[in-house]
Amino acid sequence: MTAPTLRSAFTGRRESVTASHVLTFTVSRRSMLTEVVAPRGLPVAIRGDSIPRDSFGETLTQTTETLGPPRDGERVAEEALLVITGIALPAGSDKLYTGSKDESVRIWDCQTGQCVGVINLGGEVGCMISEGPWIFVGIPNSIKAWNTQTATELSLSGPTGQVYAMTVGNEMLFTGSQDGRILAWKFSAVGNCFEPAASLVGHRLPVITLVVGAMRLYSGSMDNTIRVWDISTLQCIQTLTDHTAAVMSVLCWDQFLLSCSLDHTVKVWVATESGSLEVTYTHTEEHGALTLCGMHDAQAKPILFASCNDNIIRLYDLPSFNERGKIYSKEEVRAIQVGPGGLFFTGDGSGDIKVWKWLTNEAMAA
Repeated sequence: MTAPTLRSAFTGRRESVTASHVLTFTVSRRSMLTEVVAPRGLPVAIRGDSIPRDSFGETLTQTTETLGPPRDGERVAEEALLVITGIALPAGSDKLYTGSKDESVRIWDCQTGQCVGVINLGGEVGCMISEGPWIFVGIPNSIKAWNTQTATELSLSGPTGQVYAMTVGNEMLFTGSQDGRILAWKFSAVGNCFEPAASLVGHRLPVITLVVGAMRLYSGSMDNTIRVWDISTLQCIQTLTDHTAAVMSVLCWDQFLLSCSLDHTVKVWVATESGSLEVTYTHTEEHGALTLCGMHDAQAKPILFASCNDNIIRLYDLPSFNERGKIYSKEEVRAIQVGPGGLFFTGDGSGDIKVWKWLTNEAMAA
C-alpha cells in the first residue's frame, strides 16, 4: 500500500492541535485473550479524555492506564514475541487486523475493541498491509493473502527468508525479503490468483522498506542504500548512497521522498532537472528513527510521524520540521497505520495496539 501522500501548502494561522488516546488493545500470548482499557462505553471511533498541553507545543501522552503482560523472568522471551509488526484496515471491513512476531494475526472488532479471531501462521509476521479488501502478510519464505469480502485465501511462494516489506502500485504487489530481492506479483482475475511478474535484484542485504510514488518504486535496505525503480519497466534507475546505516523507512510526500536510517538522520530528497534525486534537507534524529508515517491533523495540515529507538514517536510539521508533540510507548513502535476520521493506530514491542484521534481546541473544550 502506498504511504499517505501529504500536501505541502500551509494556509491560515497555526492552531493548537493535539490528539487523544482512545483505546488500547493488549495482546497476551499466554491466554490468547485481550484486555481493553478505554473510557466506559466508548467505541473505537469516539475520543477519550483530552490530554494536557502547554502554550507552545503539544505533548501526546496516554490518558488511560495501559495494561500489558506481567514483566518477570519467565516472561522475557515470551514478551519478545509480542512485538506488533503490522496493522491493517481493509476497505469495507469493520475489523482491524494486527500481525505479531508470535506468528499470529489477530482480528479485532472496531466497535467493541474485542479480539474476535486469531490466525496462527507458523512463522513470524515480518510485515502486513492492506489494499482494498485484500490483506497481505509477510512471513518467512511466503506471503499470505486474504480477501476479506470473498474469503479467498492464497499463499504466495517465492521469497527467500523473512519478508520485511510490501507495497502496492501499478496494479502489482511488491515484496522485499531477507535475501535482498524484490518480487513483483500481478493479480490474475481469470485464475483468481497472484502471478509472479518480475524479480528485482540489486540490494546486497535485506530489503526492509518499500513505497510507491509518481511511477517509481523506492526500496530501502540494510545495505545502507535506497534504490529507485521505474515501475513501468521494473529497472533500477538510481541508487542513493547518502545514508551511512540501514535505511529503515521510506515515505512519499508531495514531490519529495523522505527516508530515515539508523545513522540518526531523516533525509528529504527532491528531483533535479535531470530527474535524479538528491538530498535537499537532513534532519538529525538523536535516537535514530525506525518508522515514518504521514497524515493530516484536524486542521488538514501535514504531519510526519517518526518512531524512534527511545520508545517515542515524534511528530513534526511539514515542511518546517517544527516538533508538534510526542507519543510515549512502553516499547519501540514498529507499526503505525492511518485510519478514517482522524484516527491512527500504533503497535509497539509490548503487544499494545493503541488508537488515537486528532483533537482541536474546540473539541477539547467541549
